[in-house]
Amino acid sequence: MLFIATLLLLTINPALQQAKPSIPSKKEAVAQNDRDKETPKPQKSDSEESPNATRGGRSETKQKSESEKQDTNQPKEDMLYRAYLWSTIVGVIGGLLGIAVIYFQTKHVRKSAEAAETAALAAKANADAVVNAERAWVFSAMEKLGPESFSLKFTNHGKTPAEVIDIKQRETWTELMDPDKRELPVPPDYGLETKFVQPRIIVPGKFFVYDNTMLASVLPGEIYSQLKTSRKRYFIYGRVQYRDLIDRTRVRETGFCYFWSPLLDEFIIGGPSEYTYYT
Repeated sequence: MLFIATLLLLTINPALQQAKPSIPSKKEAVAQNDRDKETPKPQKSDSEESPNATRGGRSETKQKSESEKQDTNQPKEDMLYRAYLWSTIVGVIGGLLGIAVIYFQTKHVRKSAEAAETAALAAKANADAVVNAERAWVFSAMEKLGPESFSLKFTNHGKTPAEVIDIKQRETWTELMDPDKRELPVPPDYGLETKFVQPRIIVPGKFFVYDNTMLASVLPGEIYSQLKTSRKRYFIYGRVQYRDLIDRTRVRETGFCYFWSPLLDEFIIGGPSEYTYYT
């Protein structure tokens, strides 16, 4: 509205200044009268005055006719100017209304898009929750068989059968006395990509044993003695890849990592977080 009022003032003000007659100031009028009094008027004969009077009368008649023509054209010019002015005002108002409509329409479309995106994310979250509740979940465990003897097994904790297509298992040890060599390297190295020739099926609630380990028989004597005295740490890590019946196109993974505690004679979950994960 402030913009429209300013436009009206800028448009009307030049027209008023153009139509306003020029009125001499009071000082200019007094000076003109004084000059008229000081300037003597020459005496003219009757023969000289009559032509001037005739010309003066014609001049006055001409001025009156021109004034009448101007008075006749003035209403037409005023009507055209007013029509132009109102059309300009209406155009400006229409333009502002159009901008306002576009702004609110864009804002409404944006809100609708955000609401649709939120609804889509909520629907996806619900679908994922249903899938996660019904899918297969395969996890590993180091089961103790006897003194310093363990088995690596995989159990399906889900509600649908799991089709195991590959298992990677690695063994290594680190130097506990050296801070730079105490932890496992990141990312983990699982070796070359391989697949089982015949996938292994694990039904819900069941497991299968993948490997058995006896520390004294699989480790070199010097390494074994350093593990017993806690100068080194022994790790078993790897990953299992499998599919479930809900989505056979997606390969799921579970990473595992354990270290042996000579004090407890147990394998404990440990290592960097990049070694223990599930998808």
